[in-house]
Amino acid sequence: MSKYIILGPATLSGTVEPSGAKNASLKQIAGALLTREIVRLNNVPKITDVLNMLEIIKKLGVKADWTGKNSLSIDCADVHKFDIDPELSGKLRASVVLIGPLLARFKKATLVSTGGDAIGKRSIDTHLKGFTKLGVKIKYINEKYLFDATDAHSAQFFLDGMSVTATENLMMLATTLKGQTILRGVAQEPEVGDLALMLNKMGAKITGAGTPYIKIIGVEALIGCEHTAIPDRIEIGTLACAVVASGGTMTIQNVILEHIENFLNQFEKMGVNFQFKPKTQNLKLKIKNRTWGNLEIYPSKNLKPVYIDTRPYPGFPTDLQAPFALLLTQADGMSKIFETLFEGRLHYSQELKKMGAKIVQKDEHNIMIQGPTELSGAEISTTDIRAGATLVLAGLIAKGETIVDNTEILERGYENFDGKLCSLGAKIEKV
Repeated sequence: MSKYIILGPATLSGTVEPSGAKNASLKQIAGALLTREIVRLNNVPKITDVLNMLEIIKKLGVKADWTGKNSLSIDCADVHKFDIDPELSGKLRASVVLIGPLLARFKKATLVSTGGDAIGKRSIDTHLKGFTKLGVKIKYINEKYLFDATDAHSAQFFLDGMSVTATENLMMLATTLKGQTILRGVAQEPEVGDLALMLNKMGAKITGAGTPYIKIIGVEALIGCEHTAIPDRIEIGTLACAVVASGGTMTIQNVILEHIENFLNQFEKMGVNFQFKPKTQNLKLKIKNRTWGNLEIYPSKNLKPVYIDTRPYPGFPTDLQAPFALLLTQADGMSKIFETLFEGRLHYSQELKKMGAKIVQKDEHNIMIQGPTELSGAEISTTDIRAGATLVLAGLIAKGETIVDNTEILERGYENFDGKLCSLGAKIEKV
């Protein structure tokens, strides 16, 4: 296990560019299985989750090579297996999205378990219901799911849970099903739209991704393509919370306004001093109806308390509620957070209390935060990616030395997190 030793407080300042989106890149790597031709992916973050996904597909017979710092070449021509490695899938919940492309390509797939953070129950029931609606036969034998898509067909399906991975799984399977598949009540996250954009480059016929209604007209086969992932909106929000809490000045380059409006709305309510400056369209990422630019953040005084409830996109993201909780310890008054999606996502609040934060956890979904509070260094530990990043931010604004244990967990989702923060003025030693 690794840990960070942080000496605070630090005032962050400078310019930083976010990495590619973790939750886009993982699904695009899976999508490469849909074709025998080469798929080239750019802006892929070198994080543990991505490396684990690559190991999983290599076990299936895929050739995947880094051709640049954040560029991948994926060749699935010689894939000869459809059994997802149980040991590796246990480390990565996103491995479930391999089922859709494997079924589209080989008509069969097996899955034992999926891993991920300890943030609460995350059932794959919506996946199973959707696959069944599309004609997939599913058996559960000896703790293993056996999928058979021999008789799969197009259909209409309503996702009652707005699951992101289920939306992506069903969308990928439907790309090669004869006829028209309609998915309603789907997840609208930007990463879903980015996956659809890549699949359309491969010859798929998908419309409506990013809305509650997706239509897929099946094609016989998909081809190779080159695609660049969108910037990681969660990393952008995390860095933004860090600089505001530290009282610094920062420019976060190359962000998409529409992807971060949900947390910028909270910034406005809090009285954060920021400005979004649009710029010329990003030439590598030609996405219609999206505003590119730089997010500039300046020192802010007298931050106001707010109420936040997490919702599926375009609501406030669950992945940013922990970093915002840290920021709210510096707001003047009582703030409240209602975590609507996961019952295990507030554990970090007990760690912040060790540092002096005034947080009351009412139940597994609600906390109240009284600020402003001066934090002091302590030894703390994390159980999930976003909580880990939050505790590092707490160390940055706390007086004295903070030791954050289990930081290998946060490195599953953030690329060179300590390095980026150190380039902005943080004092972090990784051991």
